[in-house]
Amino acid sequence: MSTQFNVPKAKDGLTVKSIAGFKPRPDGGFYEVSDIGETKALRVQVSGRAKVFYMNARWKKGATSATSRAIGEFSESERPGFISLAQARDKVREWEALRRAGIDPAEKAAEEKEAEERAKTKATADAVTAQAGVFSAVAEAYLADADFRKQRRVIPSEREIRTELLDPERNPWMSKQISEIEDEDVFALVAAIRDRKRTYSSGRVKVGAPSAAKLNGCAMSKPKAVPLRTPRR
Repeated sequence: MSTQFNVPKAKDGLTVKSIAGFKPRPDGGFYEVSDIGETKALRVQVSGRAKVFYMNARWKKGATSATSRAIGEFSESERPGFISLAQARDKVREWEALRRAGIDPAEKAAEEKEAEERAKTKATADAVTAQAGVFSAVAEAYLADADFRKQRRVIPSEREIRTELLDPERNPWMSKQISEIEDEDVFALVAAIRDRKRTYSSGRVKVGAPSAAKLNGCAMSKPKAVPLRTPRR
């Protein structure tokens, strides 16, 4: 023998306590309980899985019947992905104001989302455009270019570029827009490279090399380097 289930009512309006106390139907079905007053369009649908807020209204001008749109799942406490009774009522007031102004809240939300996506796309494009003009980005594009990769000395050339031009400690303007780089910046970098190479060259000493006093100038010469003539007979 089945027990009749009595759907609860909210004569004084929905409360957090009353919603928390709503029990699911024994037969596994669901039921709805309505709010009162200015948010009478608010419904809470109770099932064995969840308690979900809906708003029931004629959304478009000329509509002959009302339909329900989900607002969110109820939670007694604030949790990500859930919505409180107060938040659900605020959403009903917002949607009702739009509806009375002849605006479909769903269409407005879609337009706002589209505008947000356009703004994000533009921001990304602007960032890419700005980055494309940065010296380091241009240099990286050059290093990745197929023609550059075909060069015989590609490895030492790339190493030299990365060492002298793409090291922020050596090149303070590598992150600048090319249009912002001054001649003085380039001159200073070239001078620093020159001075480093000059210091390195003057400081090199070959380990194990014979001293100048003991070195025979001809001892290390190759035959082809000495222009000898065949004597005439």
